[in-house]
Amino acid sequence: MSIFTHVTVGTNDLNKARAFYDNVLATLGYNRITDLGENGSI
Repeated sequence: MSIFTHVTVGTNDLNKARAFYDNVLATLGYNRITDLGENGSI
């Protein structure tokens, strides 16, 4: 049985992507752990 443990998604606008995923994760009861500057977020 295979299972996904994480997904990597690229973006051209990191701030917009963070705002989008903050909203999505909050709806699911989760949040980002930390920002990695221009290298993304965890």
